[in-house]
Formats: sequence, structure tokens, C-alpha cells
Amino acid sequence: MDKFPYKSPANRLKVVYVLALSLIAMLTIVSQFFIHRALKRQENDSRIVNISGRQRMLSQRIAKNTLLLKDTVQHPEVIDELLTSYQEWQVAHKVLQQGNGLGIGSISNSDTIRQLYRELSKPYEDMVVAINMALTNPESLSIAQEKILRSEKLFLNIMDKITFQYDLEAKNKVWKLKRVELILMFTTLIILILEGLFIFRPSVNFIATYFKQLSMANKQLSQQSEALAKSRETAIKLAIESQEHERKHIGRELHDGIGHNLSLVKLNLSNIDAEDPKVNSQITAITKKIDEITTEVRHVAHHLLPNVLEQFGLEDSLKHLLEDSQQSFTGTIHQYFKINSSFSTAGNLSIYRICQELLNNVLKHAVASELSLQVITDDDNLVIIMEDDGKGFDPQLIIQQKNGMGLNNIASRVMALNGHYHIESEQGKGTTFTIYLPMENLKA
Repeated sequence: MDKFPYKSPANRLKVVYVLALSLIAMLTIVSQFFIHRALKRQENDSRIVNISGRQRMLSQRIAKNTLLLKDTVQHPEVIDELLTSYQEWQVAHKVLQQGNGLGIGSISNSDTIRQLYRELSKPYEDMVVAINMALTNPESLSIAQEKILRSEKLFLNIMDKITFQYDLEAKNKVWKLKRVELILMFTTLIILILEGLFIFRPSVNFIATYFKQLSMANKQLSQQSEALAKSRETAIKLAIESQEHERKHIGRELHDGIGHNLSLVKLNLSNIDAEDPKVNSQITAITKKIDEITTEVRHVAHHLLPNVLEQFGLEDSLKHLLEDSQQSFTGTIHQYFKINSSFSTAGNLSIYRICQELLNNVLKHAVASELSLQVITDDDNLVIIMEDDGKGFDPQLIIQQKNGMGLNNIASRVMALNGHYHIESEQGKGTTFTIYLPMENLKA
């Protein structure tokens, strides 16, 4: 047997069961054939025994009616009964030796019975001659009666032997039938035992081994899938951590490097004492522009490096994020927070980044006049719900195209936390984005 039987055992079982059932069916058919033939023979034998026994009665009736002819020659009913009995007696004698009459089919007498019929032929012929004499020659009636009585005694004696032999042979046939039935029964039992030992038990073992190995293969596949999923989660977490590290690095460079240099430029410009009013006007304009750039740099640095999380916590940071977004959003922003638990620094940052991506997607693409952010905790999950009344989109199309960076970032962060999300959106009817994050993964 192979290490793992990848092929289904259905064909093998089909062959095994067909073979087993065919053997049982063949034995059943053979036994039914023997029983049917034996019953037919037994019915034939019963008729033969009955007719052979009737021959005794007919011979006695013939003798009686012949004796009655002495005093009742003028009574035709005696003659009619004698003739009827005589005809039946002759027909039965012929049928018992040749068959095909009186309800008996073909007959095959044994050697013993054929020998008895040869012995019976002499008294039978003597009785035939005597009966004919009695019927045709009234003057010889007494001689015919004497001959009939003498022959009848021998006829009855031999006929008794024949009847007994028929009955004995019929019983022997029944006994043989019983023996055949026992042989067939024991043969069937032996075949059933052999089928159980060499067909069904190996098949059951084969199926058990097949499903055991199949279960092991499924277990290995499940373990590999779990390992692959963990590897994927680890890779996503590493990528997110690397991304956050890069964000922090860039944020610090913007704040400490570019921001500091812009402050120095502004300071140098303020120290310039130009007599030309036009130059002073230009310096003022440049200083103002530097202030705008500095503000933008600080905004970008804050976006990349949300120190507010460490300073004020998650809920206040999210409120600050919405207030900051209100500056570039002309519509109405609704908020609802019910955060009844504390999370790790990484967990807080993940929640903040997800809300930040959701908010950016609405501001960039939704063309909405109203949006709502809800962050709620229950016993098992933290739930984030972002709703807007914007233009909506086809979620399946976006997922298939895989061209939504914001959506991909959200999906990656949710997957890294072993969470899941659901998008409800329709063209012209806005979007609802619901995210479920396990509490235990946010605290780890």
C-alpha cells in the first residue's frame, strides 16, 4: 500500500461488494434451484405413491366386482364399476412404469422398482386374462374368479413392496434435499466468514487507514495554513513596524531638521535691516511664506509622528485628529467614543492609524457633506465605525482591482491584529466601514 492512498477507495469497495454479493446471490440462486426441483420431484413422488397405493384398492375392487358377477349378472351397475376400475387399473399400471399421465410427468424408476415391476408382470397379466374371461365368457366365470383371487394375492404382495419402495425412495430424496440444504447453508456461512475475514475486514481496515491518513494530511495542511497565516501576520506586523519607524524618522527629520532650518532662515531674514521699503515688503512676504511652510511641516510631522498619543491618550488623540480634519472638511463631523479599556502603545497606534486612514479616504474620495466616527469597546472587540453620505463605490471592484492604497493599508493593519472588517457601500448612497479588532491583540 502506498504511504498515502490519494485515490478514492470507492472503486475498490465497489469491486469487493459486487464480488461478495455475487457469491451470495449465486448460492441463493443455486439453493432455490435445488429446492424448487426437489419440491417438484416430491410432488411427483407423492402422486406416484398415491397411485401405487390406489392400485391395491383397484385390484381389490376388481376382485370384489368379479365375485359379485356370480349372483348379479343382471345388474349392469356392477359391470360398469368393474369396467371403470379395470380401465383405471390398467392406465395406472402403465403410467407407473412409463410416466406422462394421471398428473405424473416423466418418471425414472430405480432398478429395484423396475425389478419389482418385472415380478409384477406375471400376476398382472394373469389378472388381465381372467378379467377378460369373466367379462366375455360367463361359462368360465368361476375359473376366472378363482384365477383372479389367486393372482390378486401375489399382485397385492408385490404392489405393497413397490409402494413401500416408492415411499422409501421419496423419503431418501427428502433426506438428500435436507443434506443439500445443510451443505448450502454451511457453504454460505463459510463464504460469509471468509468474506468477513478476507474482504470486509481488509476493506474496513483500508477505509480506516485511508481516513486516518486523510485526517493526518488535513491536520498537516491546517498546521501549514496556520503557520503560513502566522508568517503572513508576522510579515505584516514587521512591515507596519518598519513603516512606523520610517514615519518617525521622517517626522523627526521634518521637525528637527527642516523645521529648525526654516526657523533659522526666518531669524536671519528678520535681522536684515533694509532701507528699501520694497525689499522690506518682500522680506515680510518671504517670512510669512516661511511661517506657512513651517506650519505645514509641523502638520506633516505630527501626522507622521503622533506624539499626542503619548501625551493625551487614544480618545483625546482621535478627537484632535477630527478637529484637525475639520479644517479641510466643509461638512459636519460627528463623533462617539466609548473606550472602556487601555491598550498597549502598539495597539493605540494601530487604532489611531486605522482611523486616520479611514478619515483620509473620506476626505479624499467620498465627496461627503457629513461623516461620523464611532469607536466602541465591548467584552471581546474594539469596534470602529466610519460612515459618510458621499458618492459611494463598489467594494468588490475596489478589492479586485487592489488599487486602493488606503484600503490596502487598513486591511493590512486589521489582518495584523487578527481582526476583520465589513464594507457597505452603494453608488450615490454613501459608505459604512465597520472594523472589529480583538481586545486581546490590542493589549499585547
